[in-house]
Amino acid sequence: MNIAREAGRRIMAIGIFIKDRDMGSVVKDMQARVAQNVKLPTGYTVGWSGEFENQGRAMARLAVVVPISLLLIFVVLFDAFKSLKMASLILLNVPLALIGGFVALWLFGIPLSVSAAIGSETQRPLAIVVIGGLVTATLLTLVVLPALYVAWFAPRRQAAGNAESAPPTLTPSPQEITS
Repeated sequence: MNIAREAGRRIMAIGIFIKDRDMGSVVKDMQARVAQNVKLPTGYTVGWSGEFENQGRAMARLAVVVPISLLLIFVVLFDAFKSLKMASLILLNVPLALIGGFVALWLFGIPLSVSAAIGSETQRPLAIVVIGGLVTATLLTLVVLPALYVAWFAPRRQAAGNAESAPPTLTPSPQEITS
């Protein structure tokens, strides 16, 4: 605990260390308990700052930067392929990678949080998210994307008896073998 002055007012700071939980849920629980159990005299206030405040600013920035980045990537892909379907198909790797990141965090019991500190405590969760994302993006790219490609880009059959509308086959016909 530290007592200091800021802008002519006395300030008392209380620091905590969080283990095995994400900062957002811990602060939310503490805010609820303080609001329920602590009655402040007139002129006193409670403020929540530190890493929690940094995390809030980082999340607000990410809420703007990530959608803009994804939109710009989509525009570049659309410009390169001149196809909404192709650009969408390629951009589907992003949520597939996110699935792996979330699953990896869950498997290792690490809470999802944006950390402002640097060190082994933050490098390990980042490495787990990246590796988990790469693994599932690769696996789902091998399964989901080919299925979507066939669904979106395969030739459509028009009539049941129309041989011209049948999808191409890779196996040669008997006439092609003998000629």
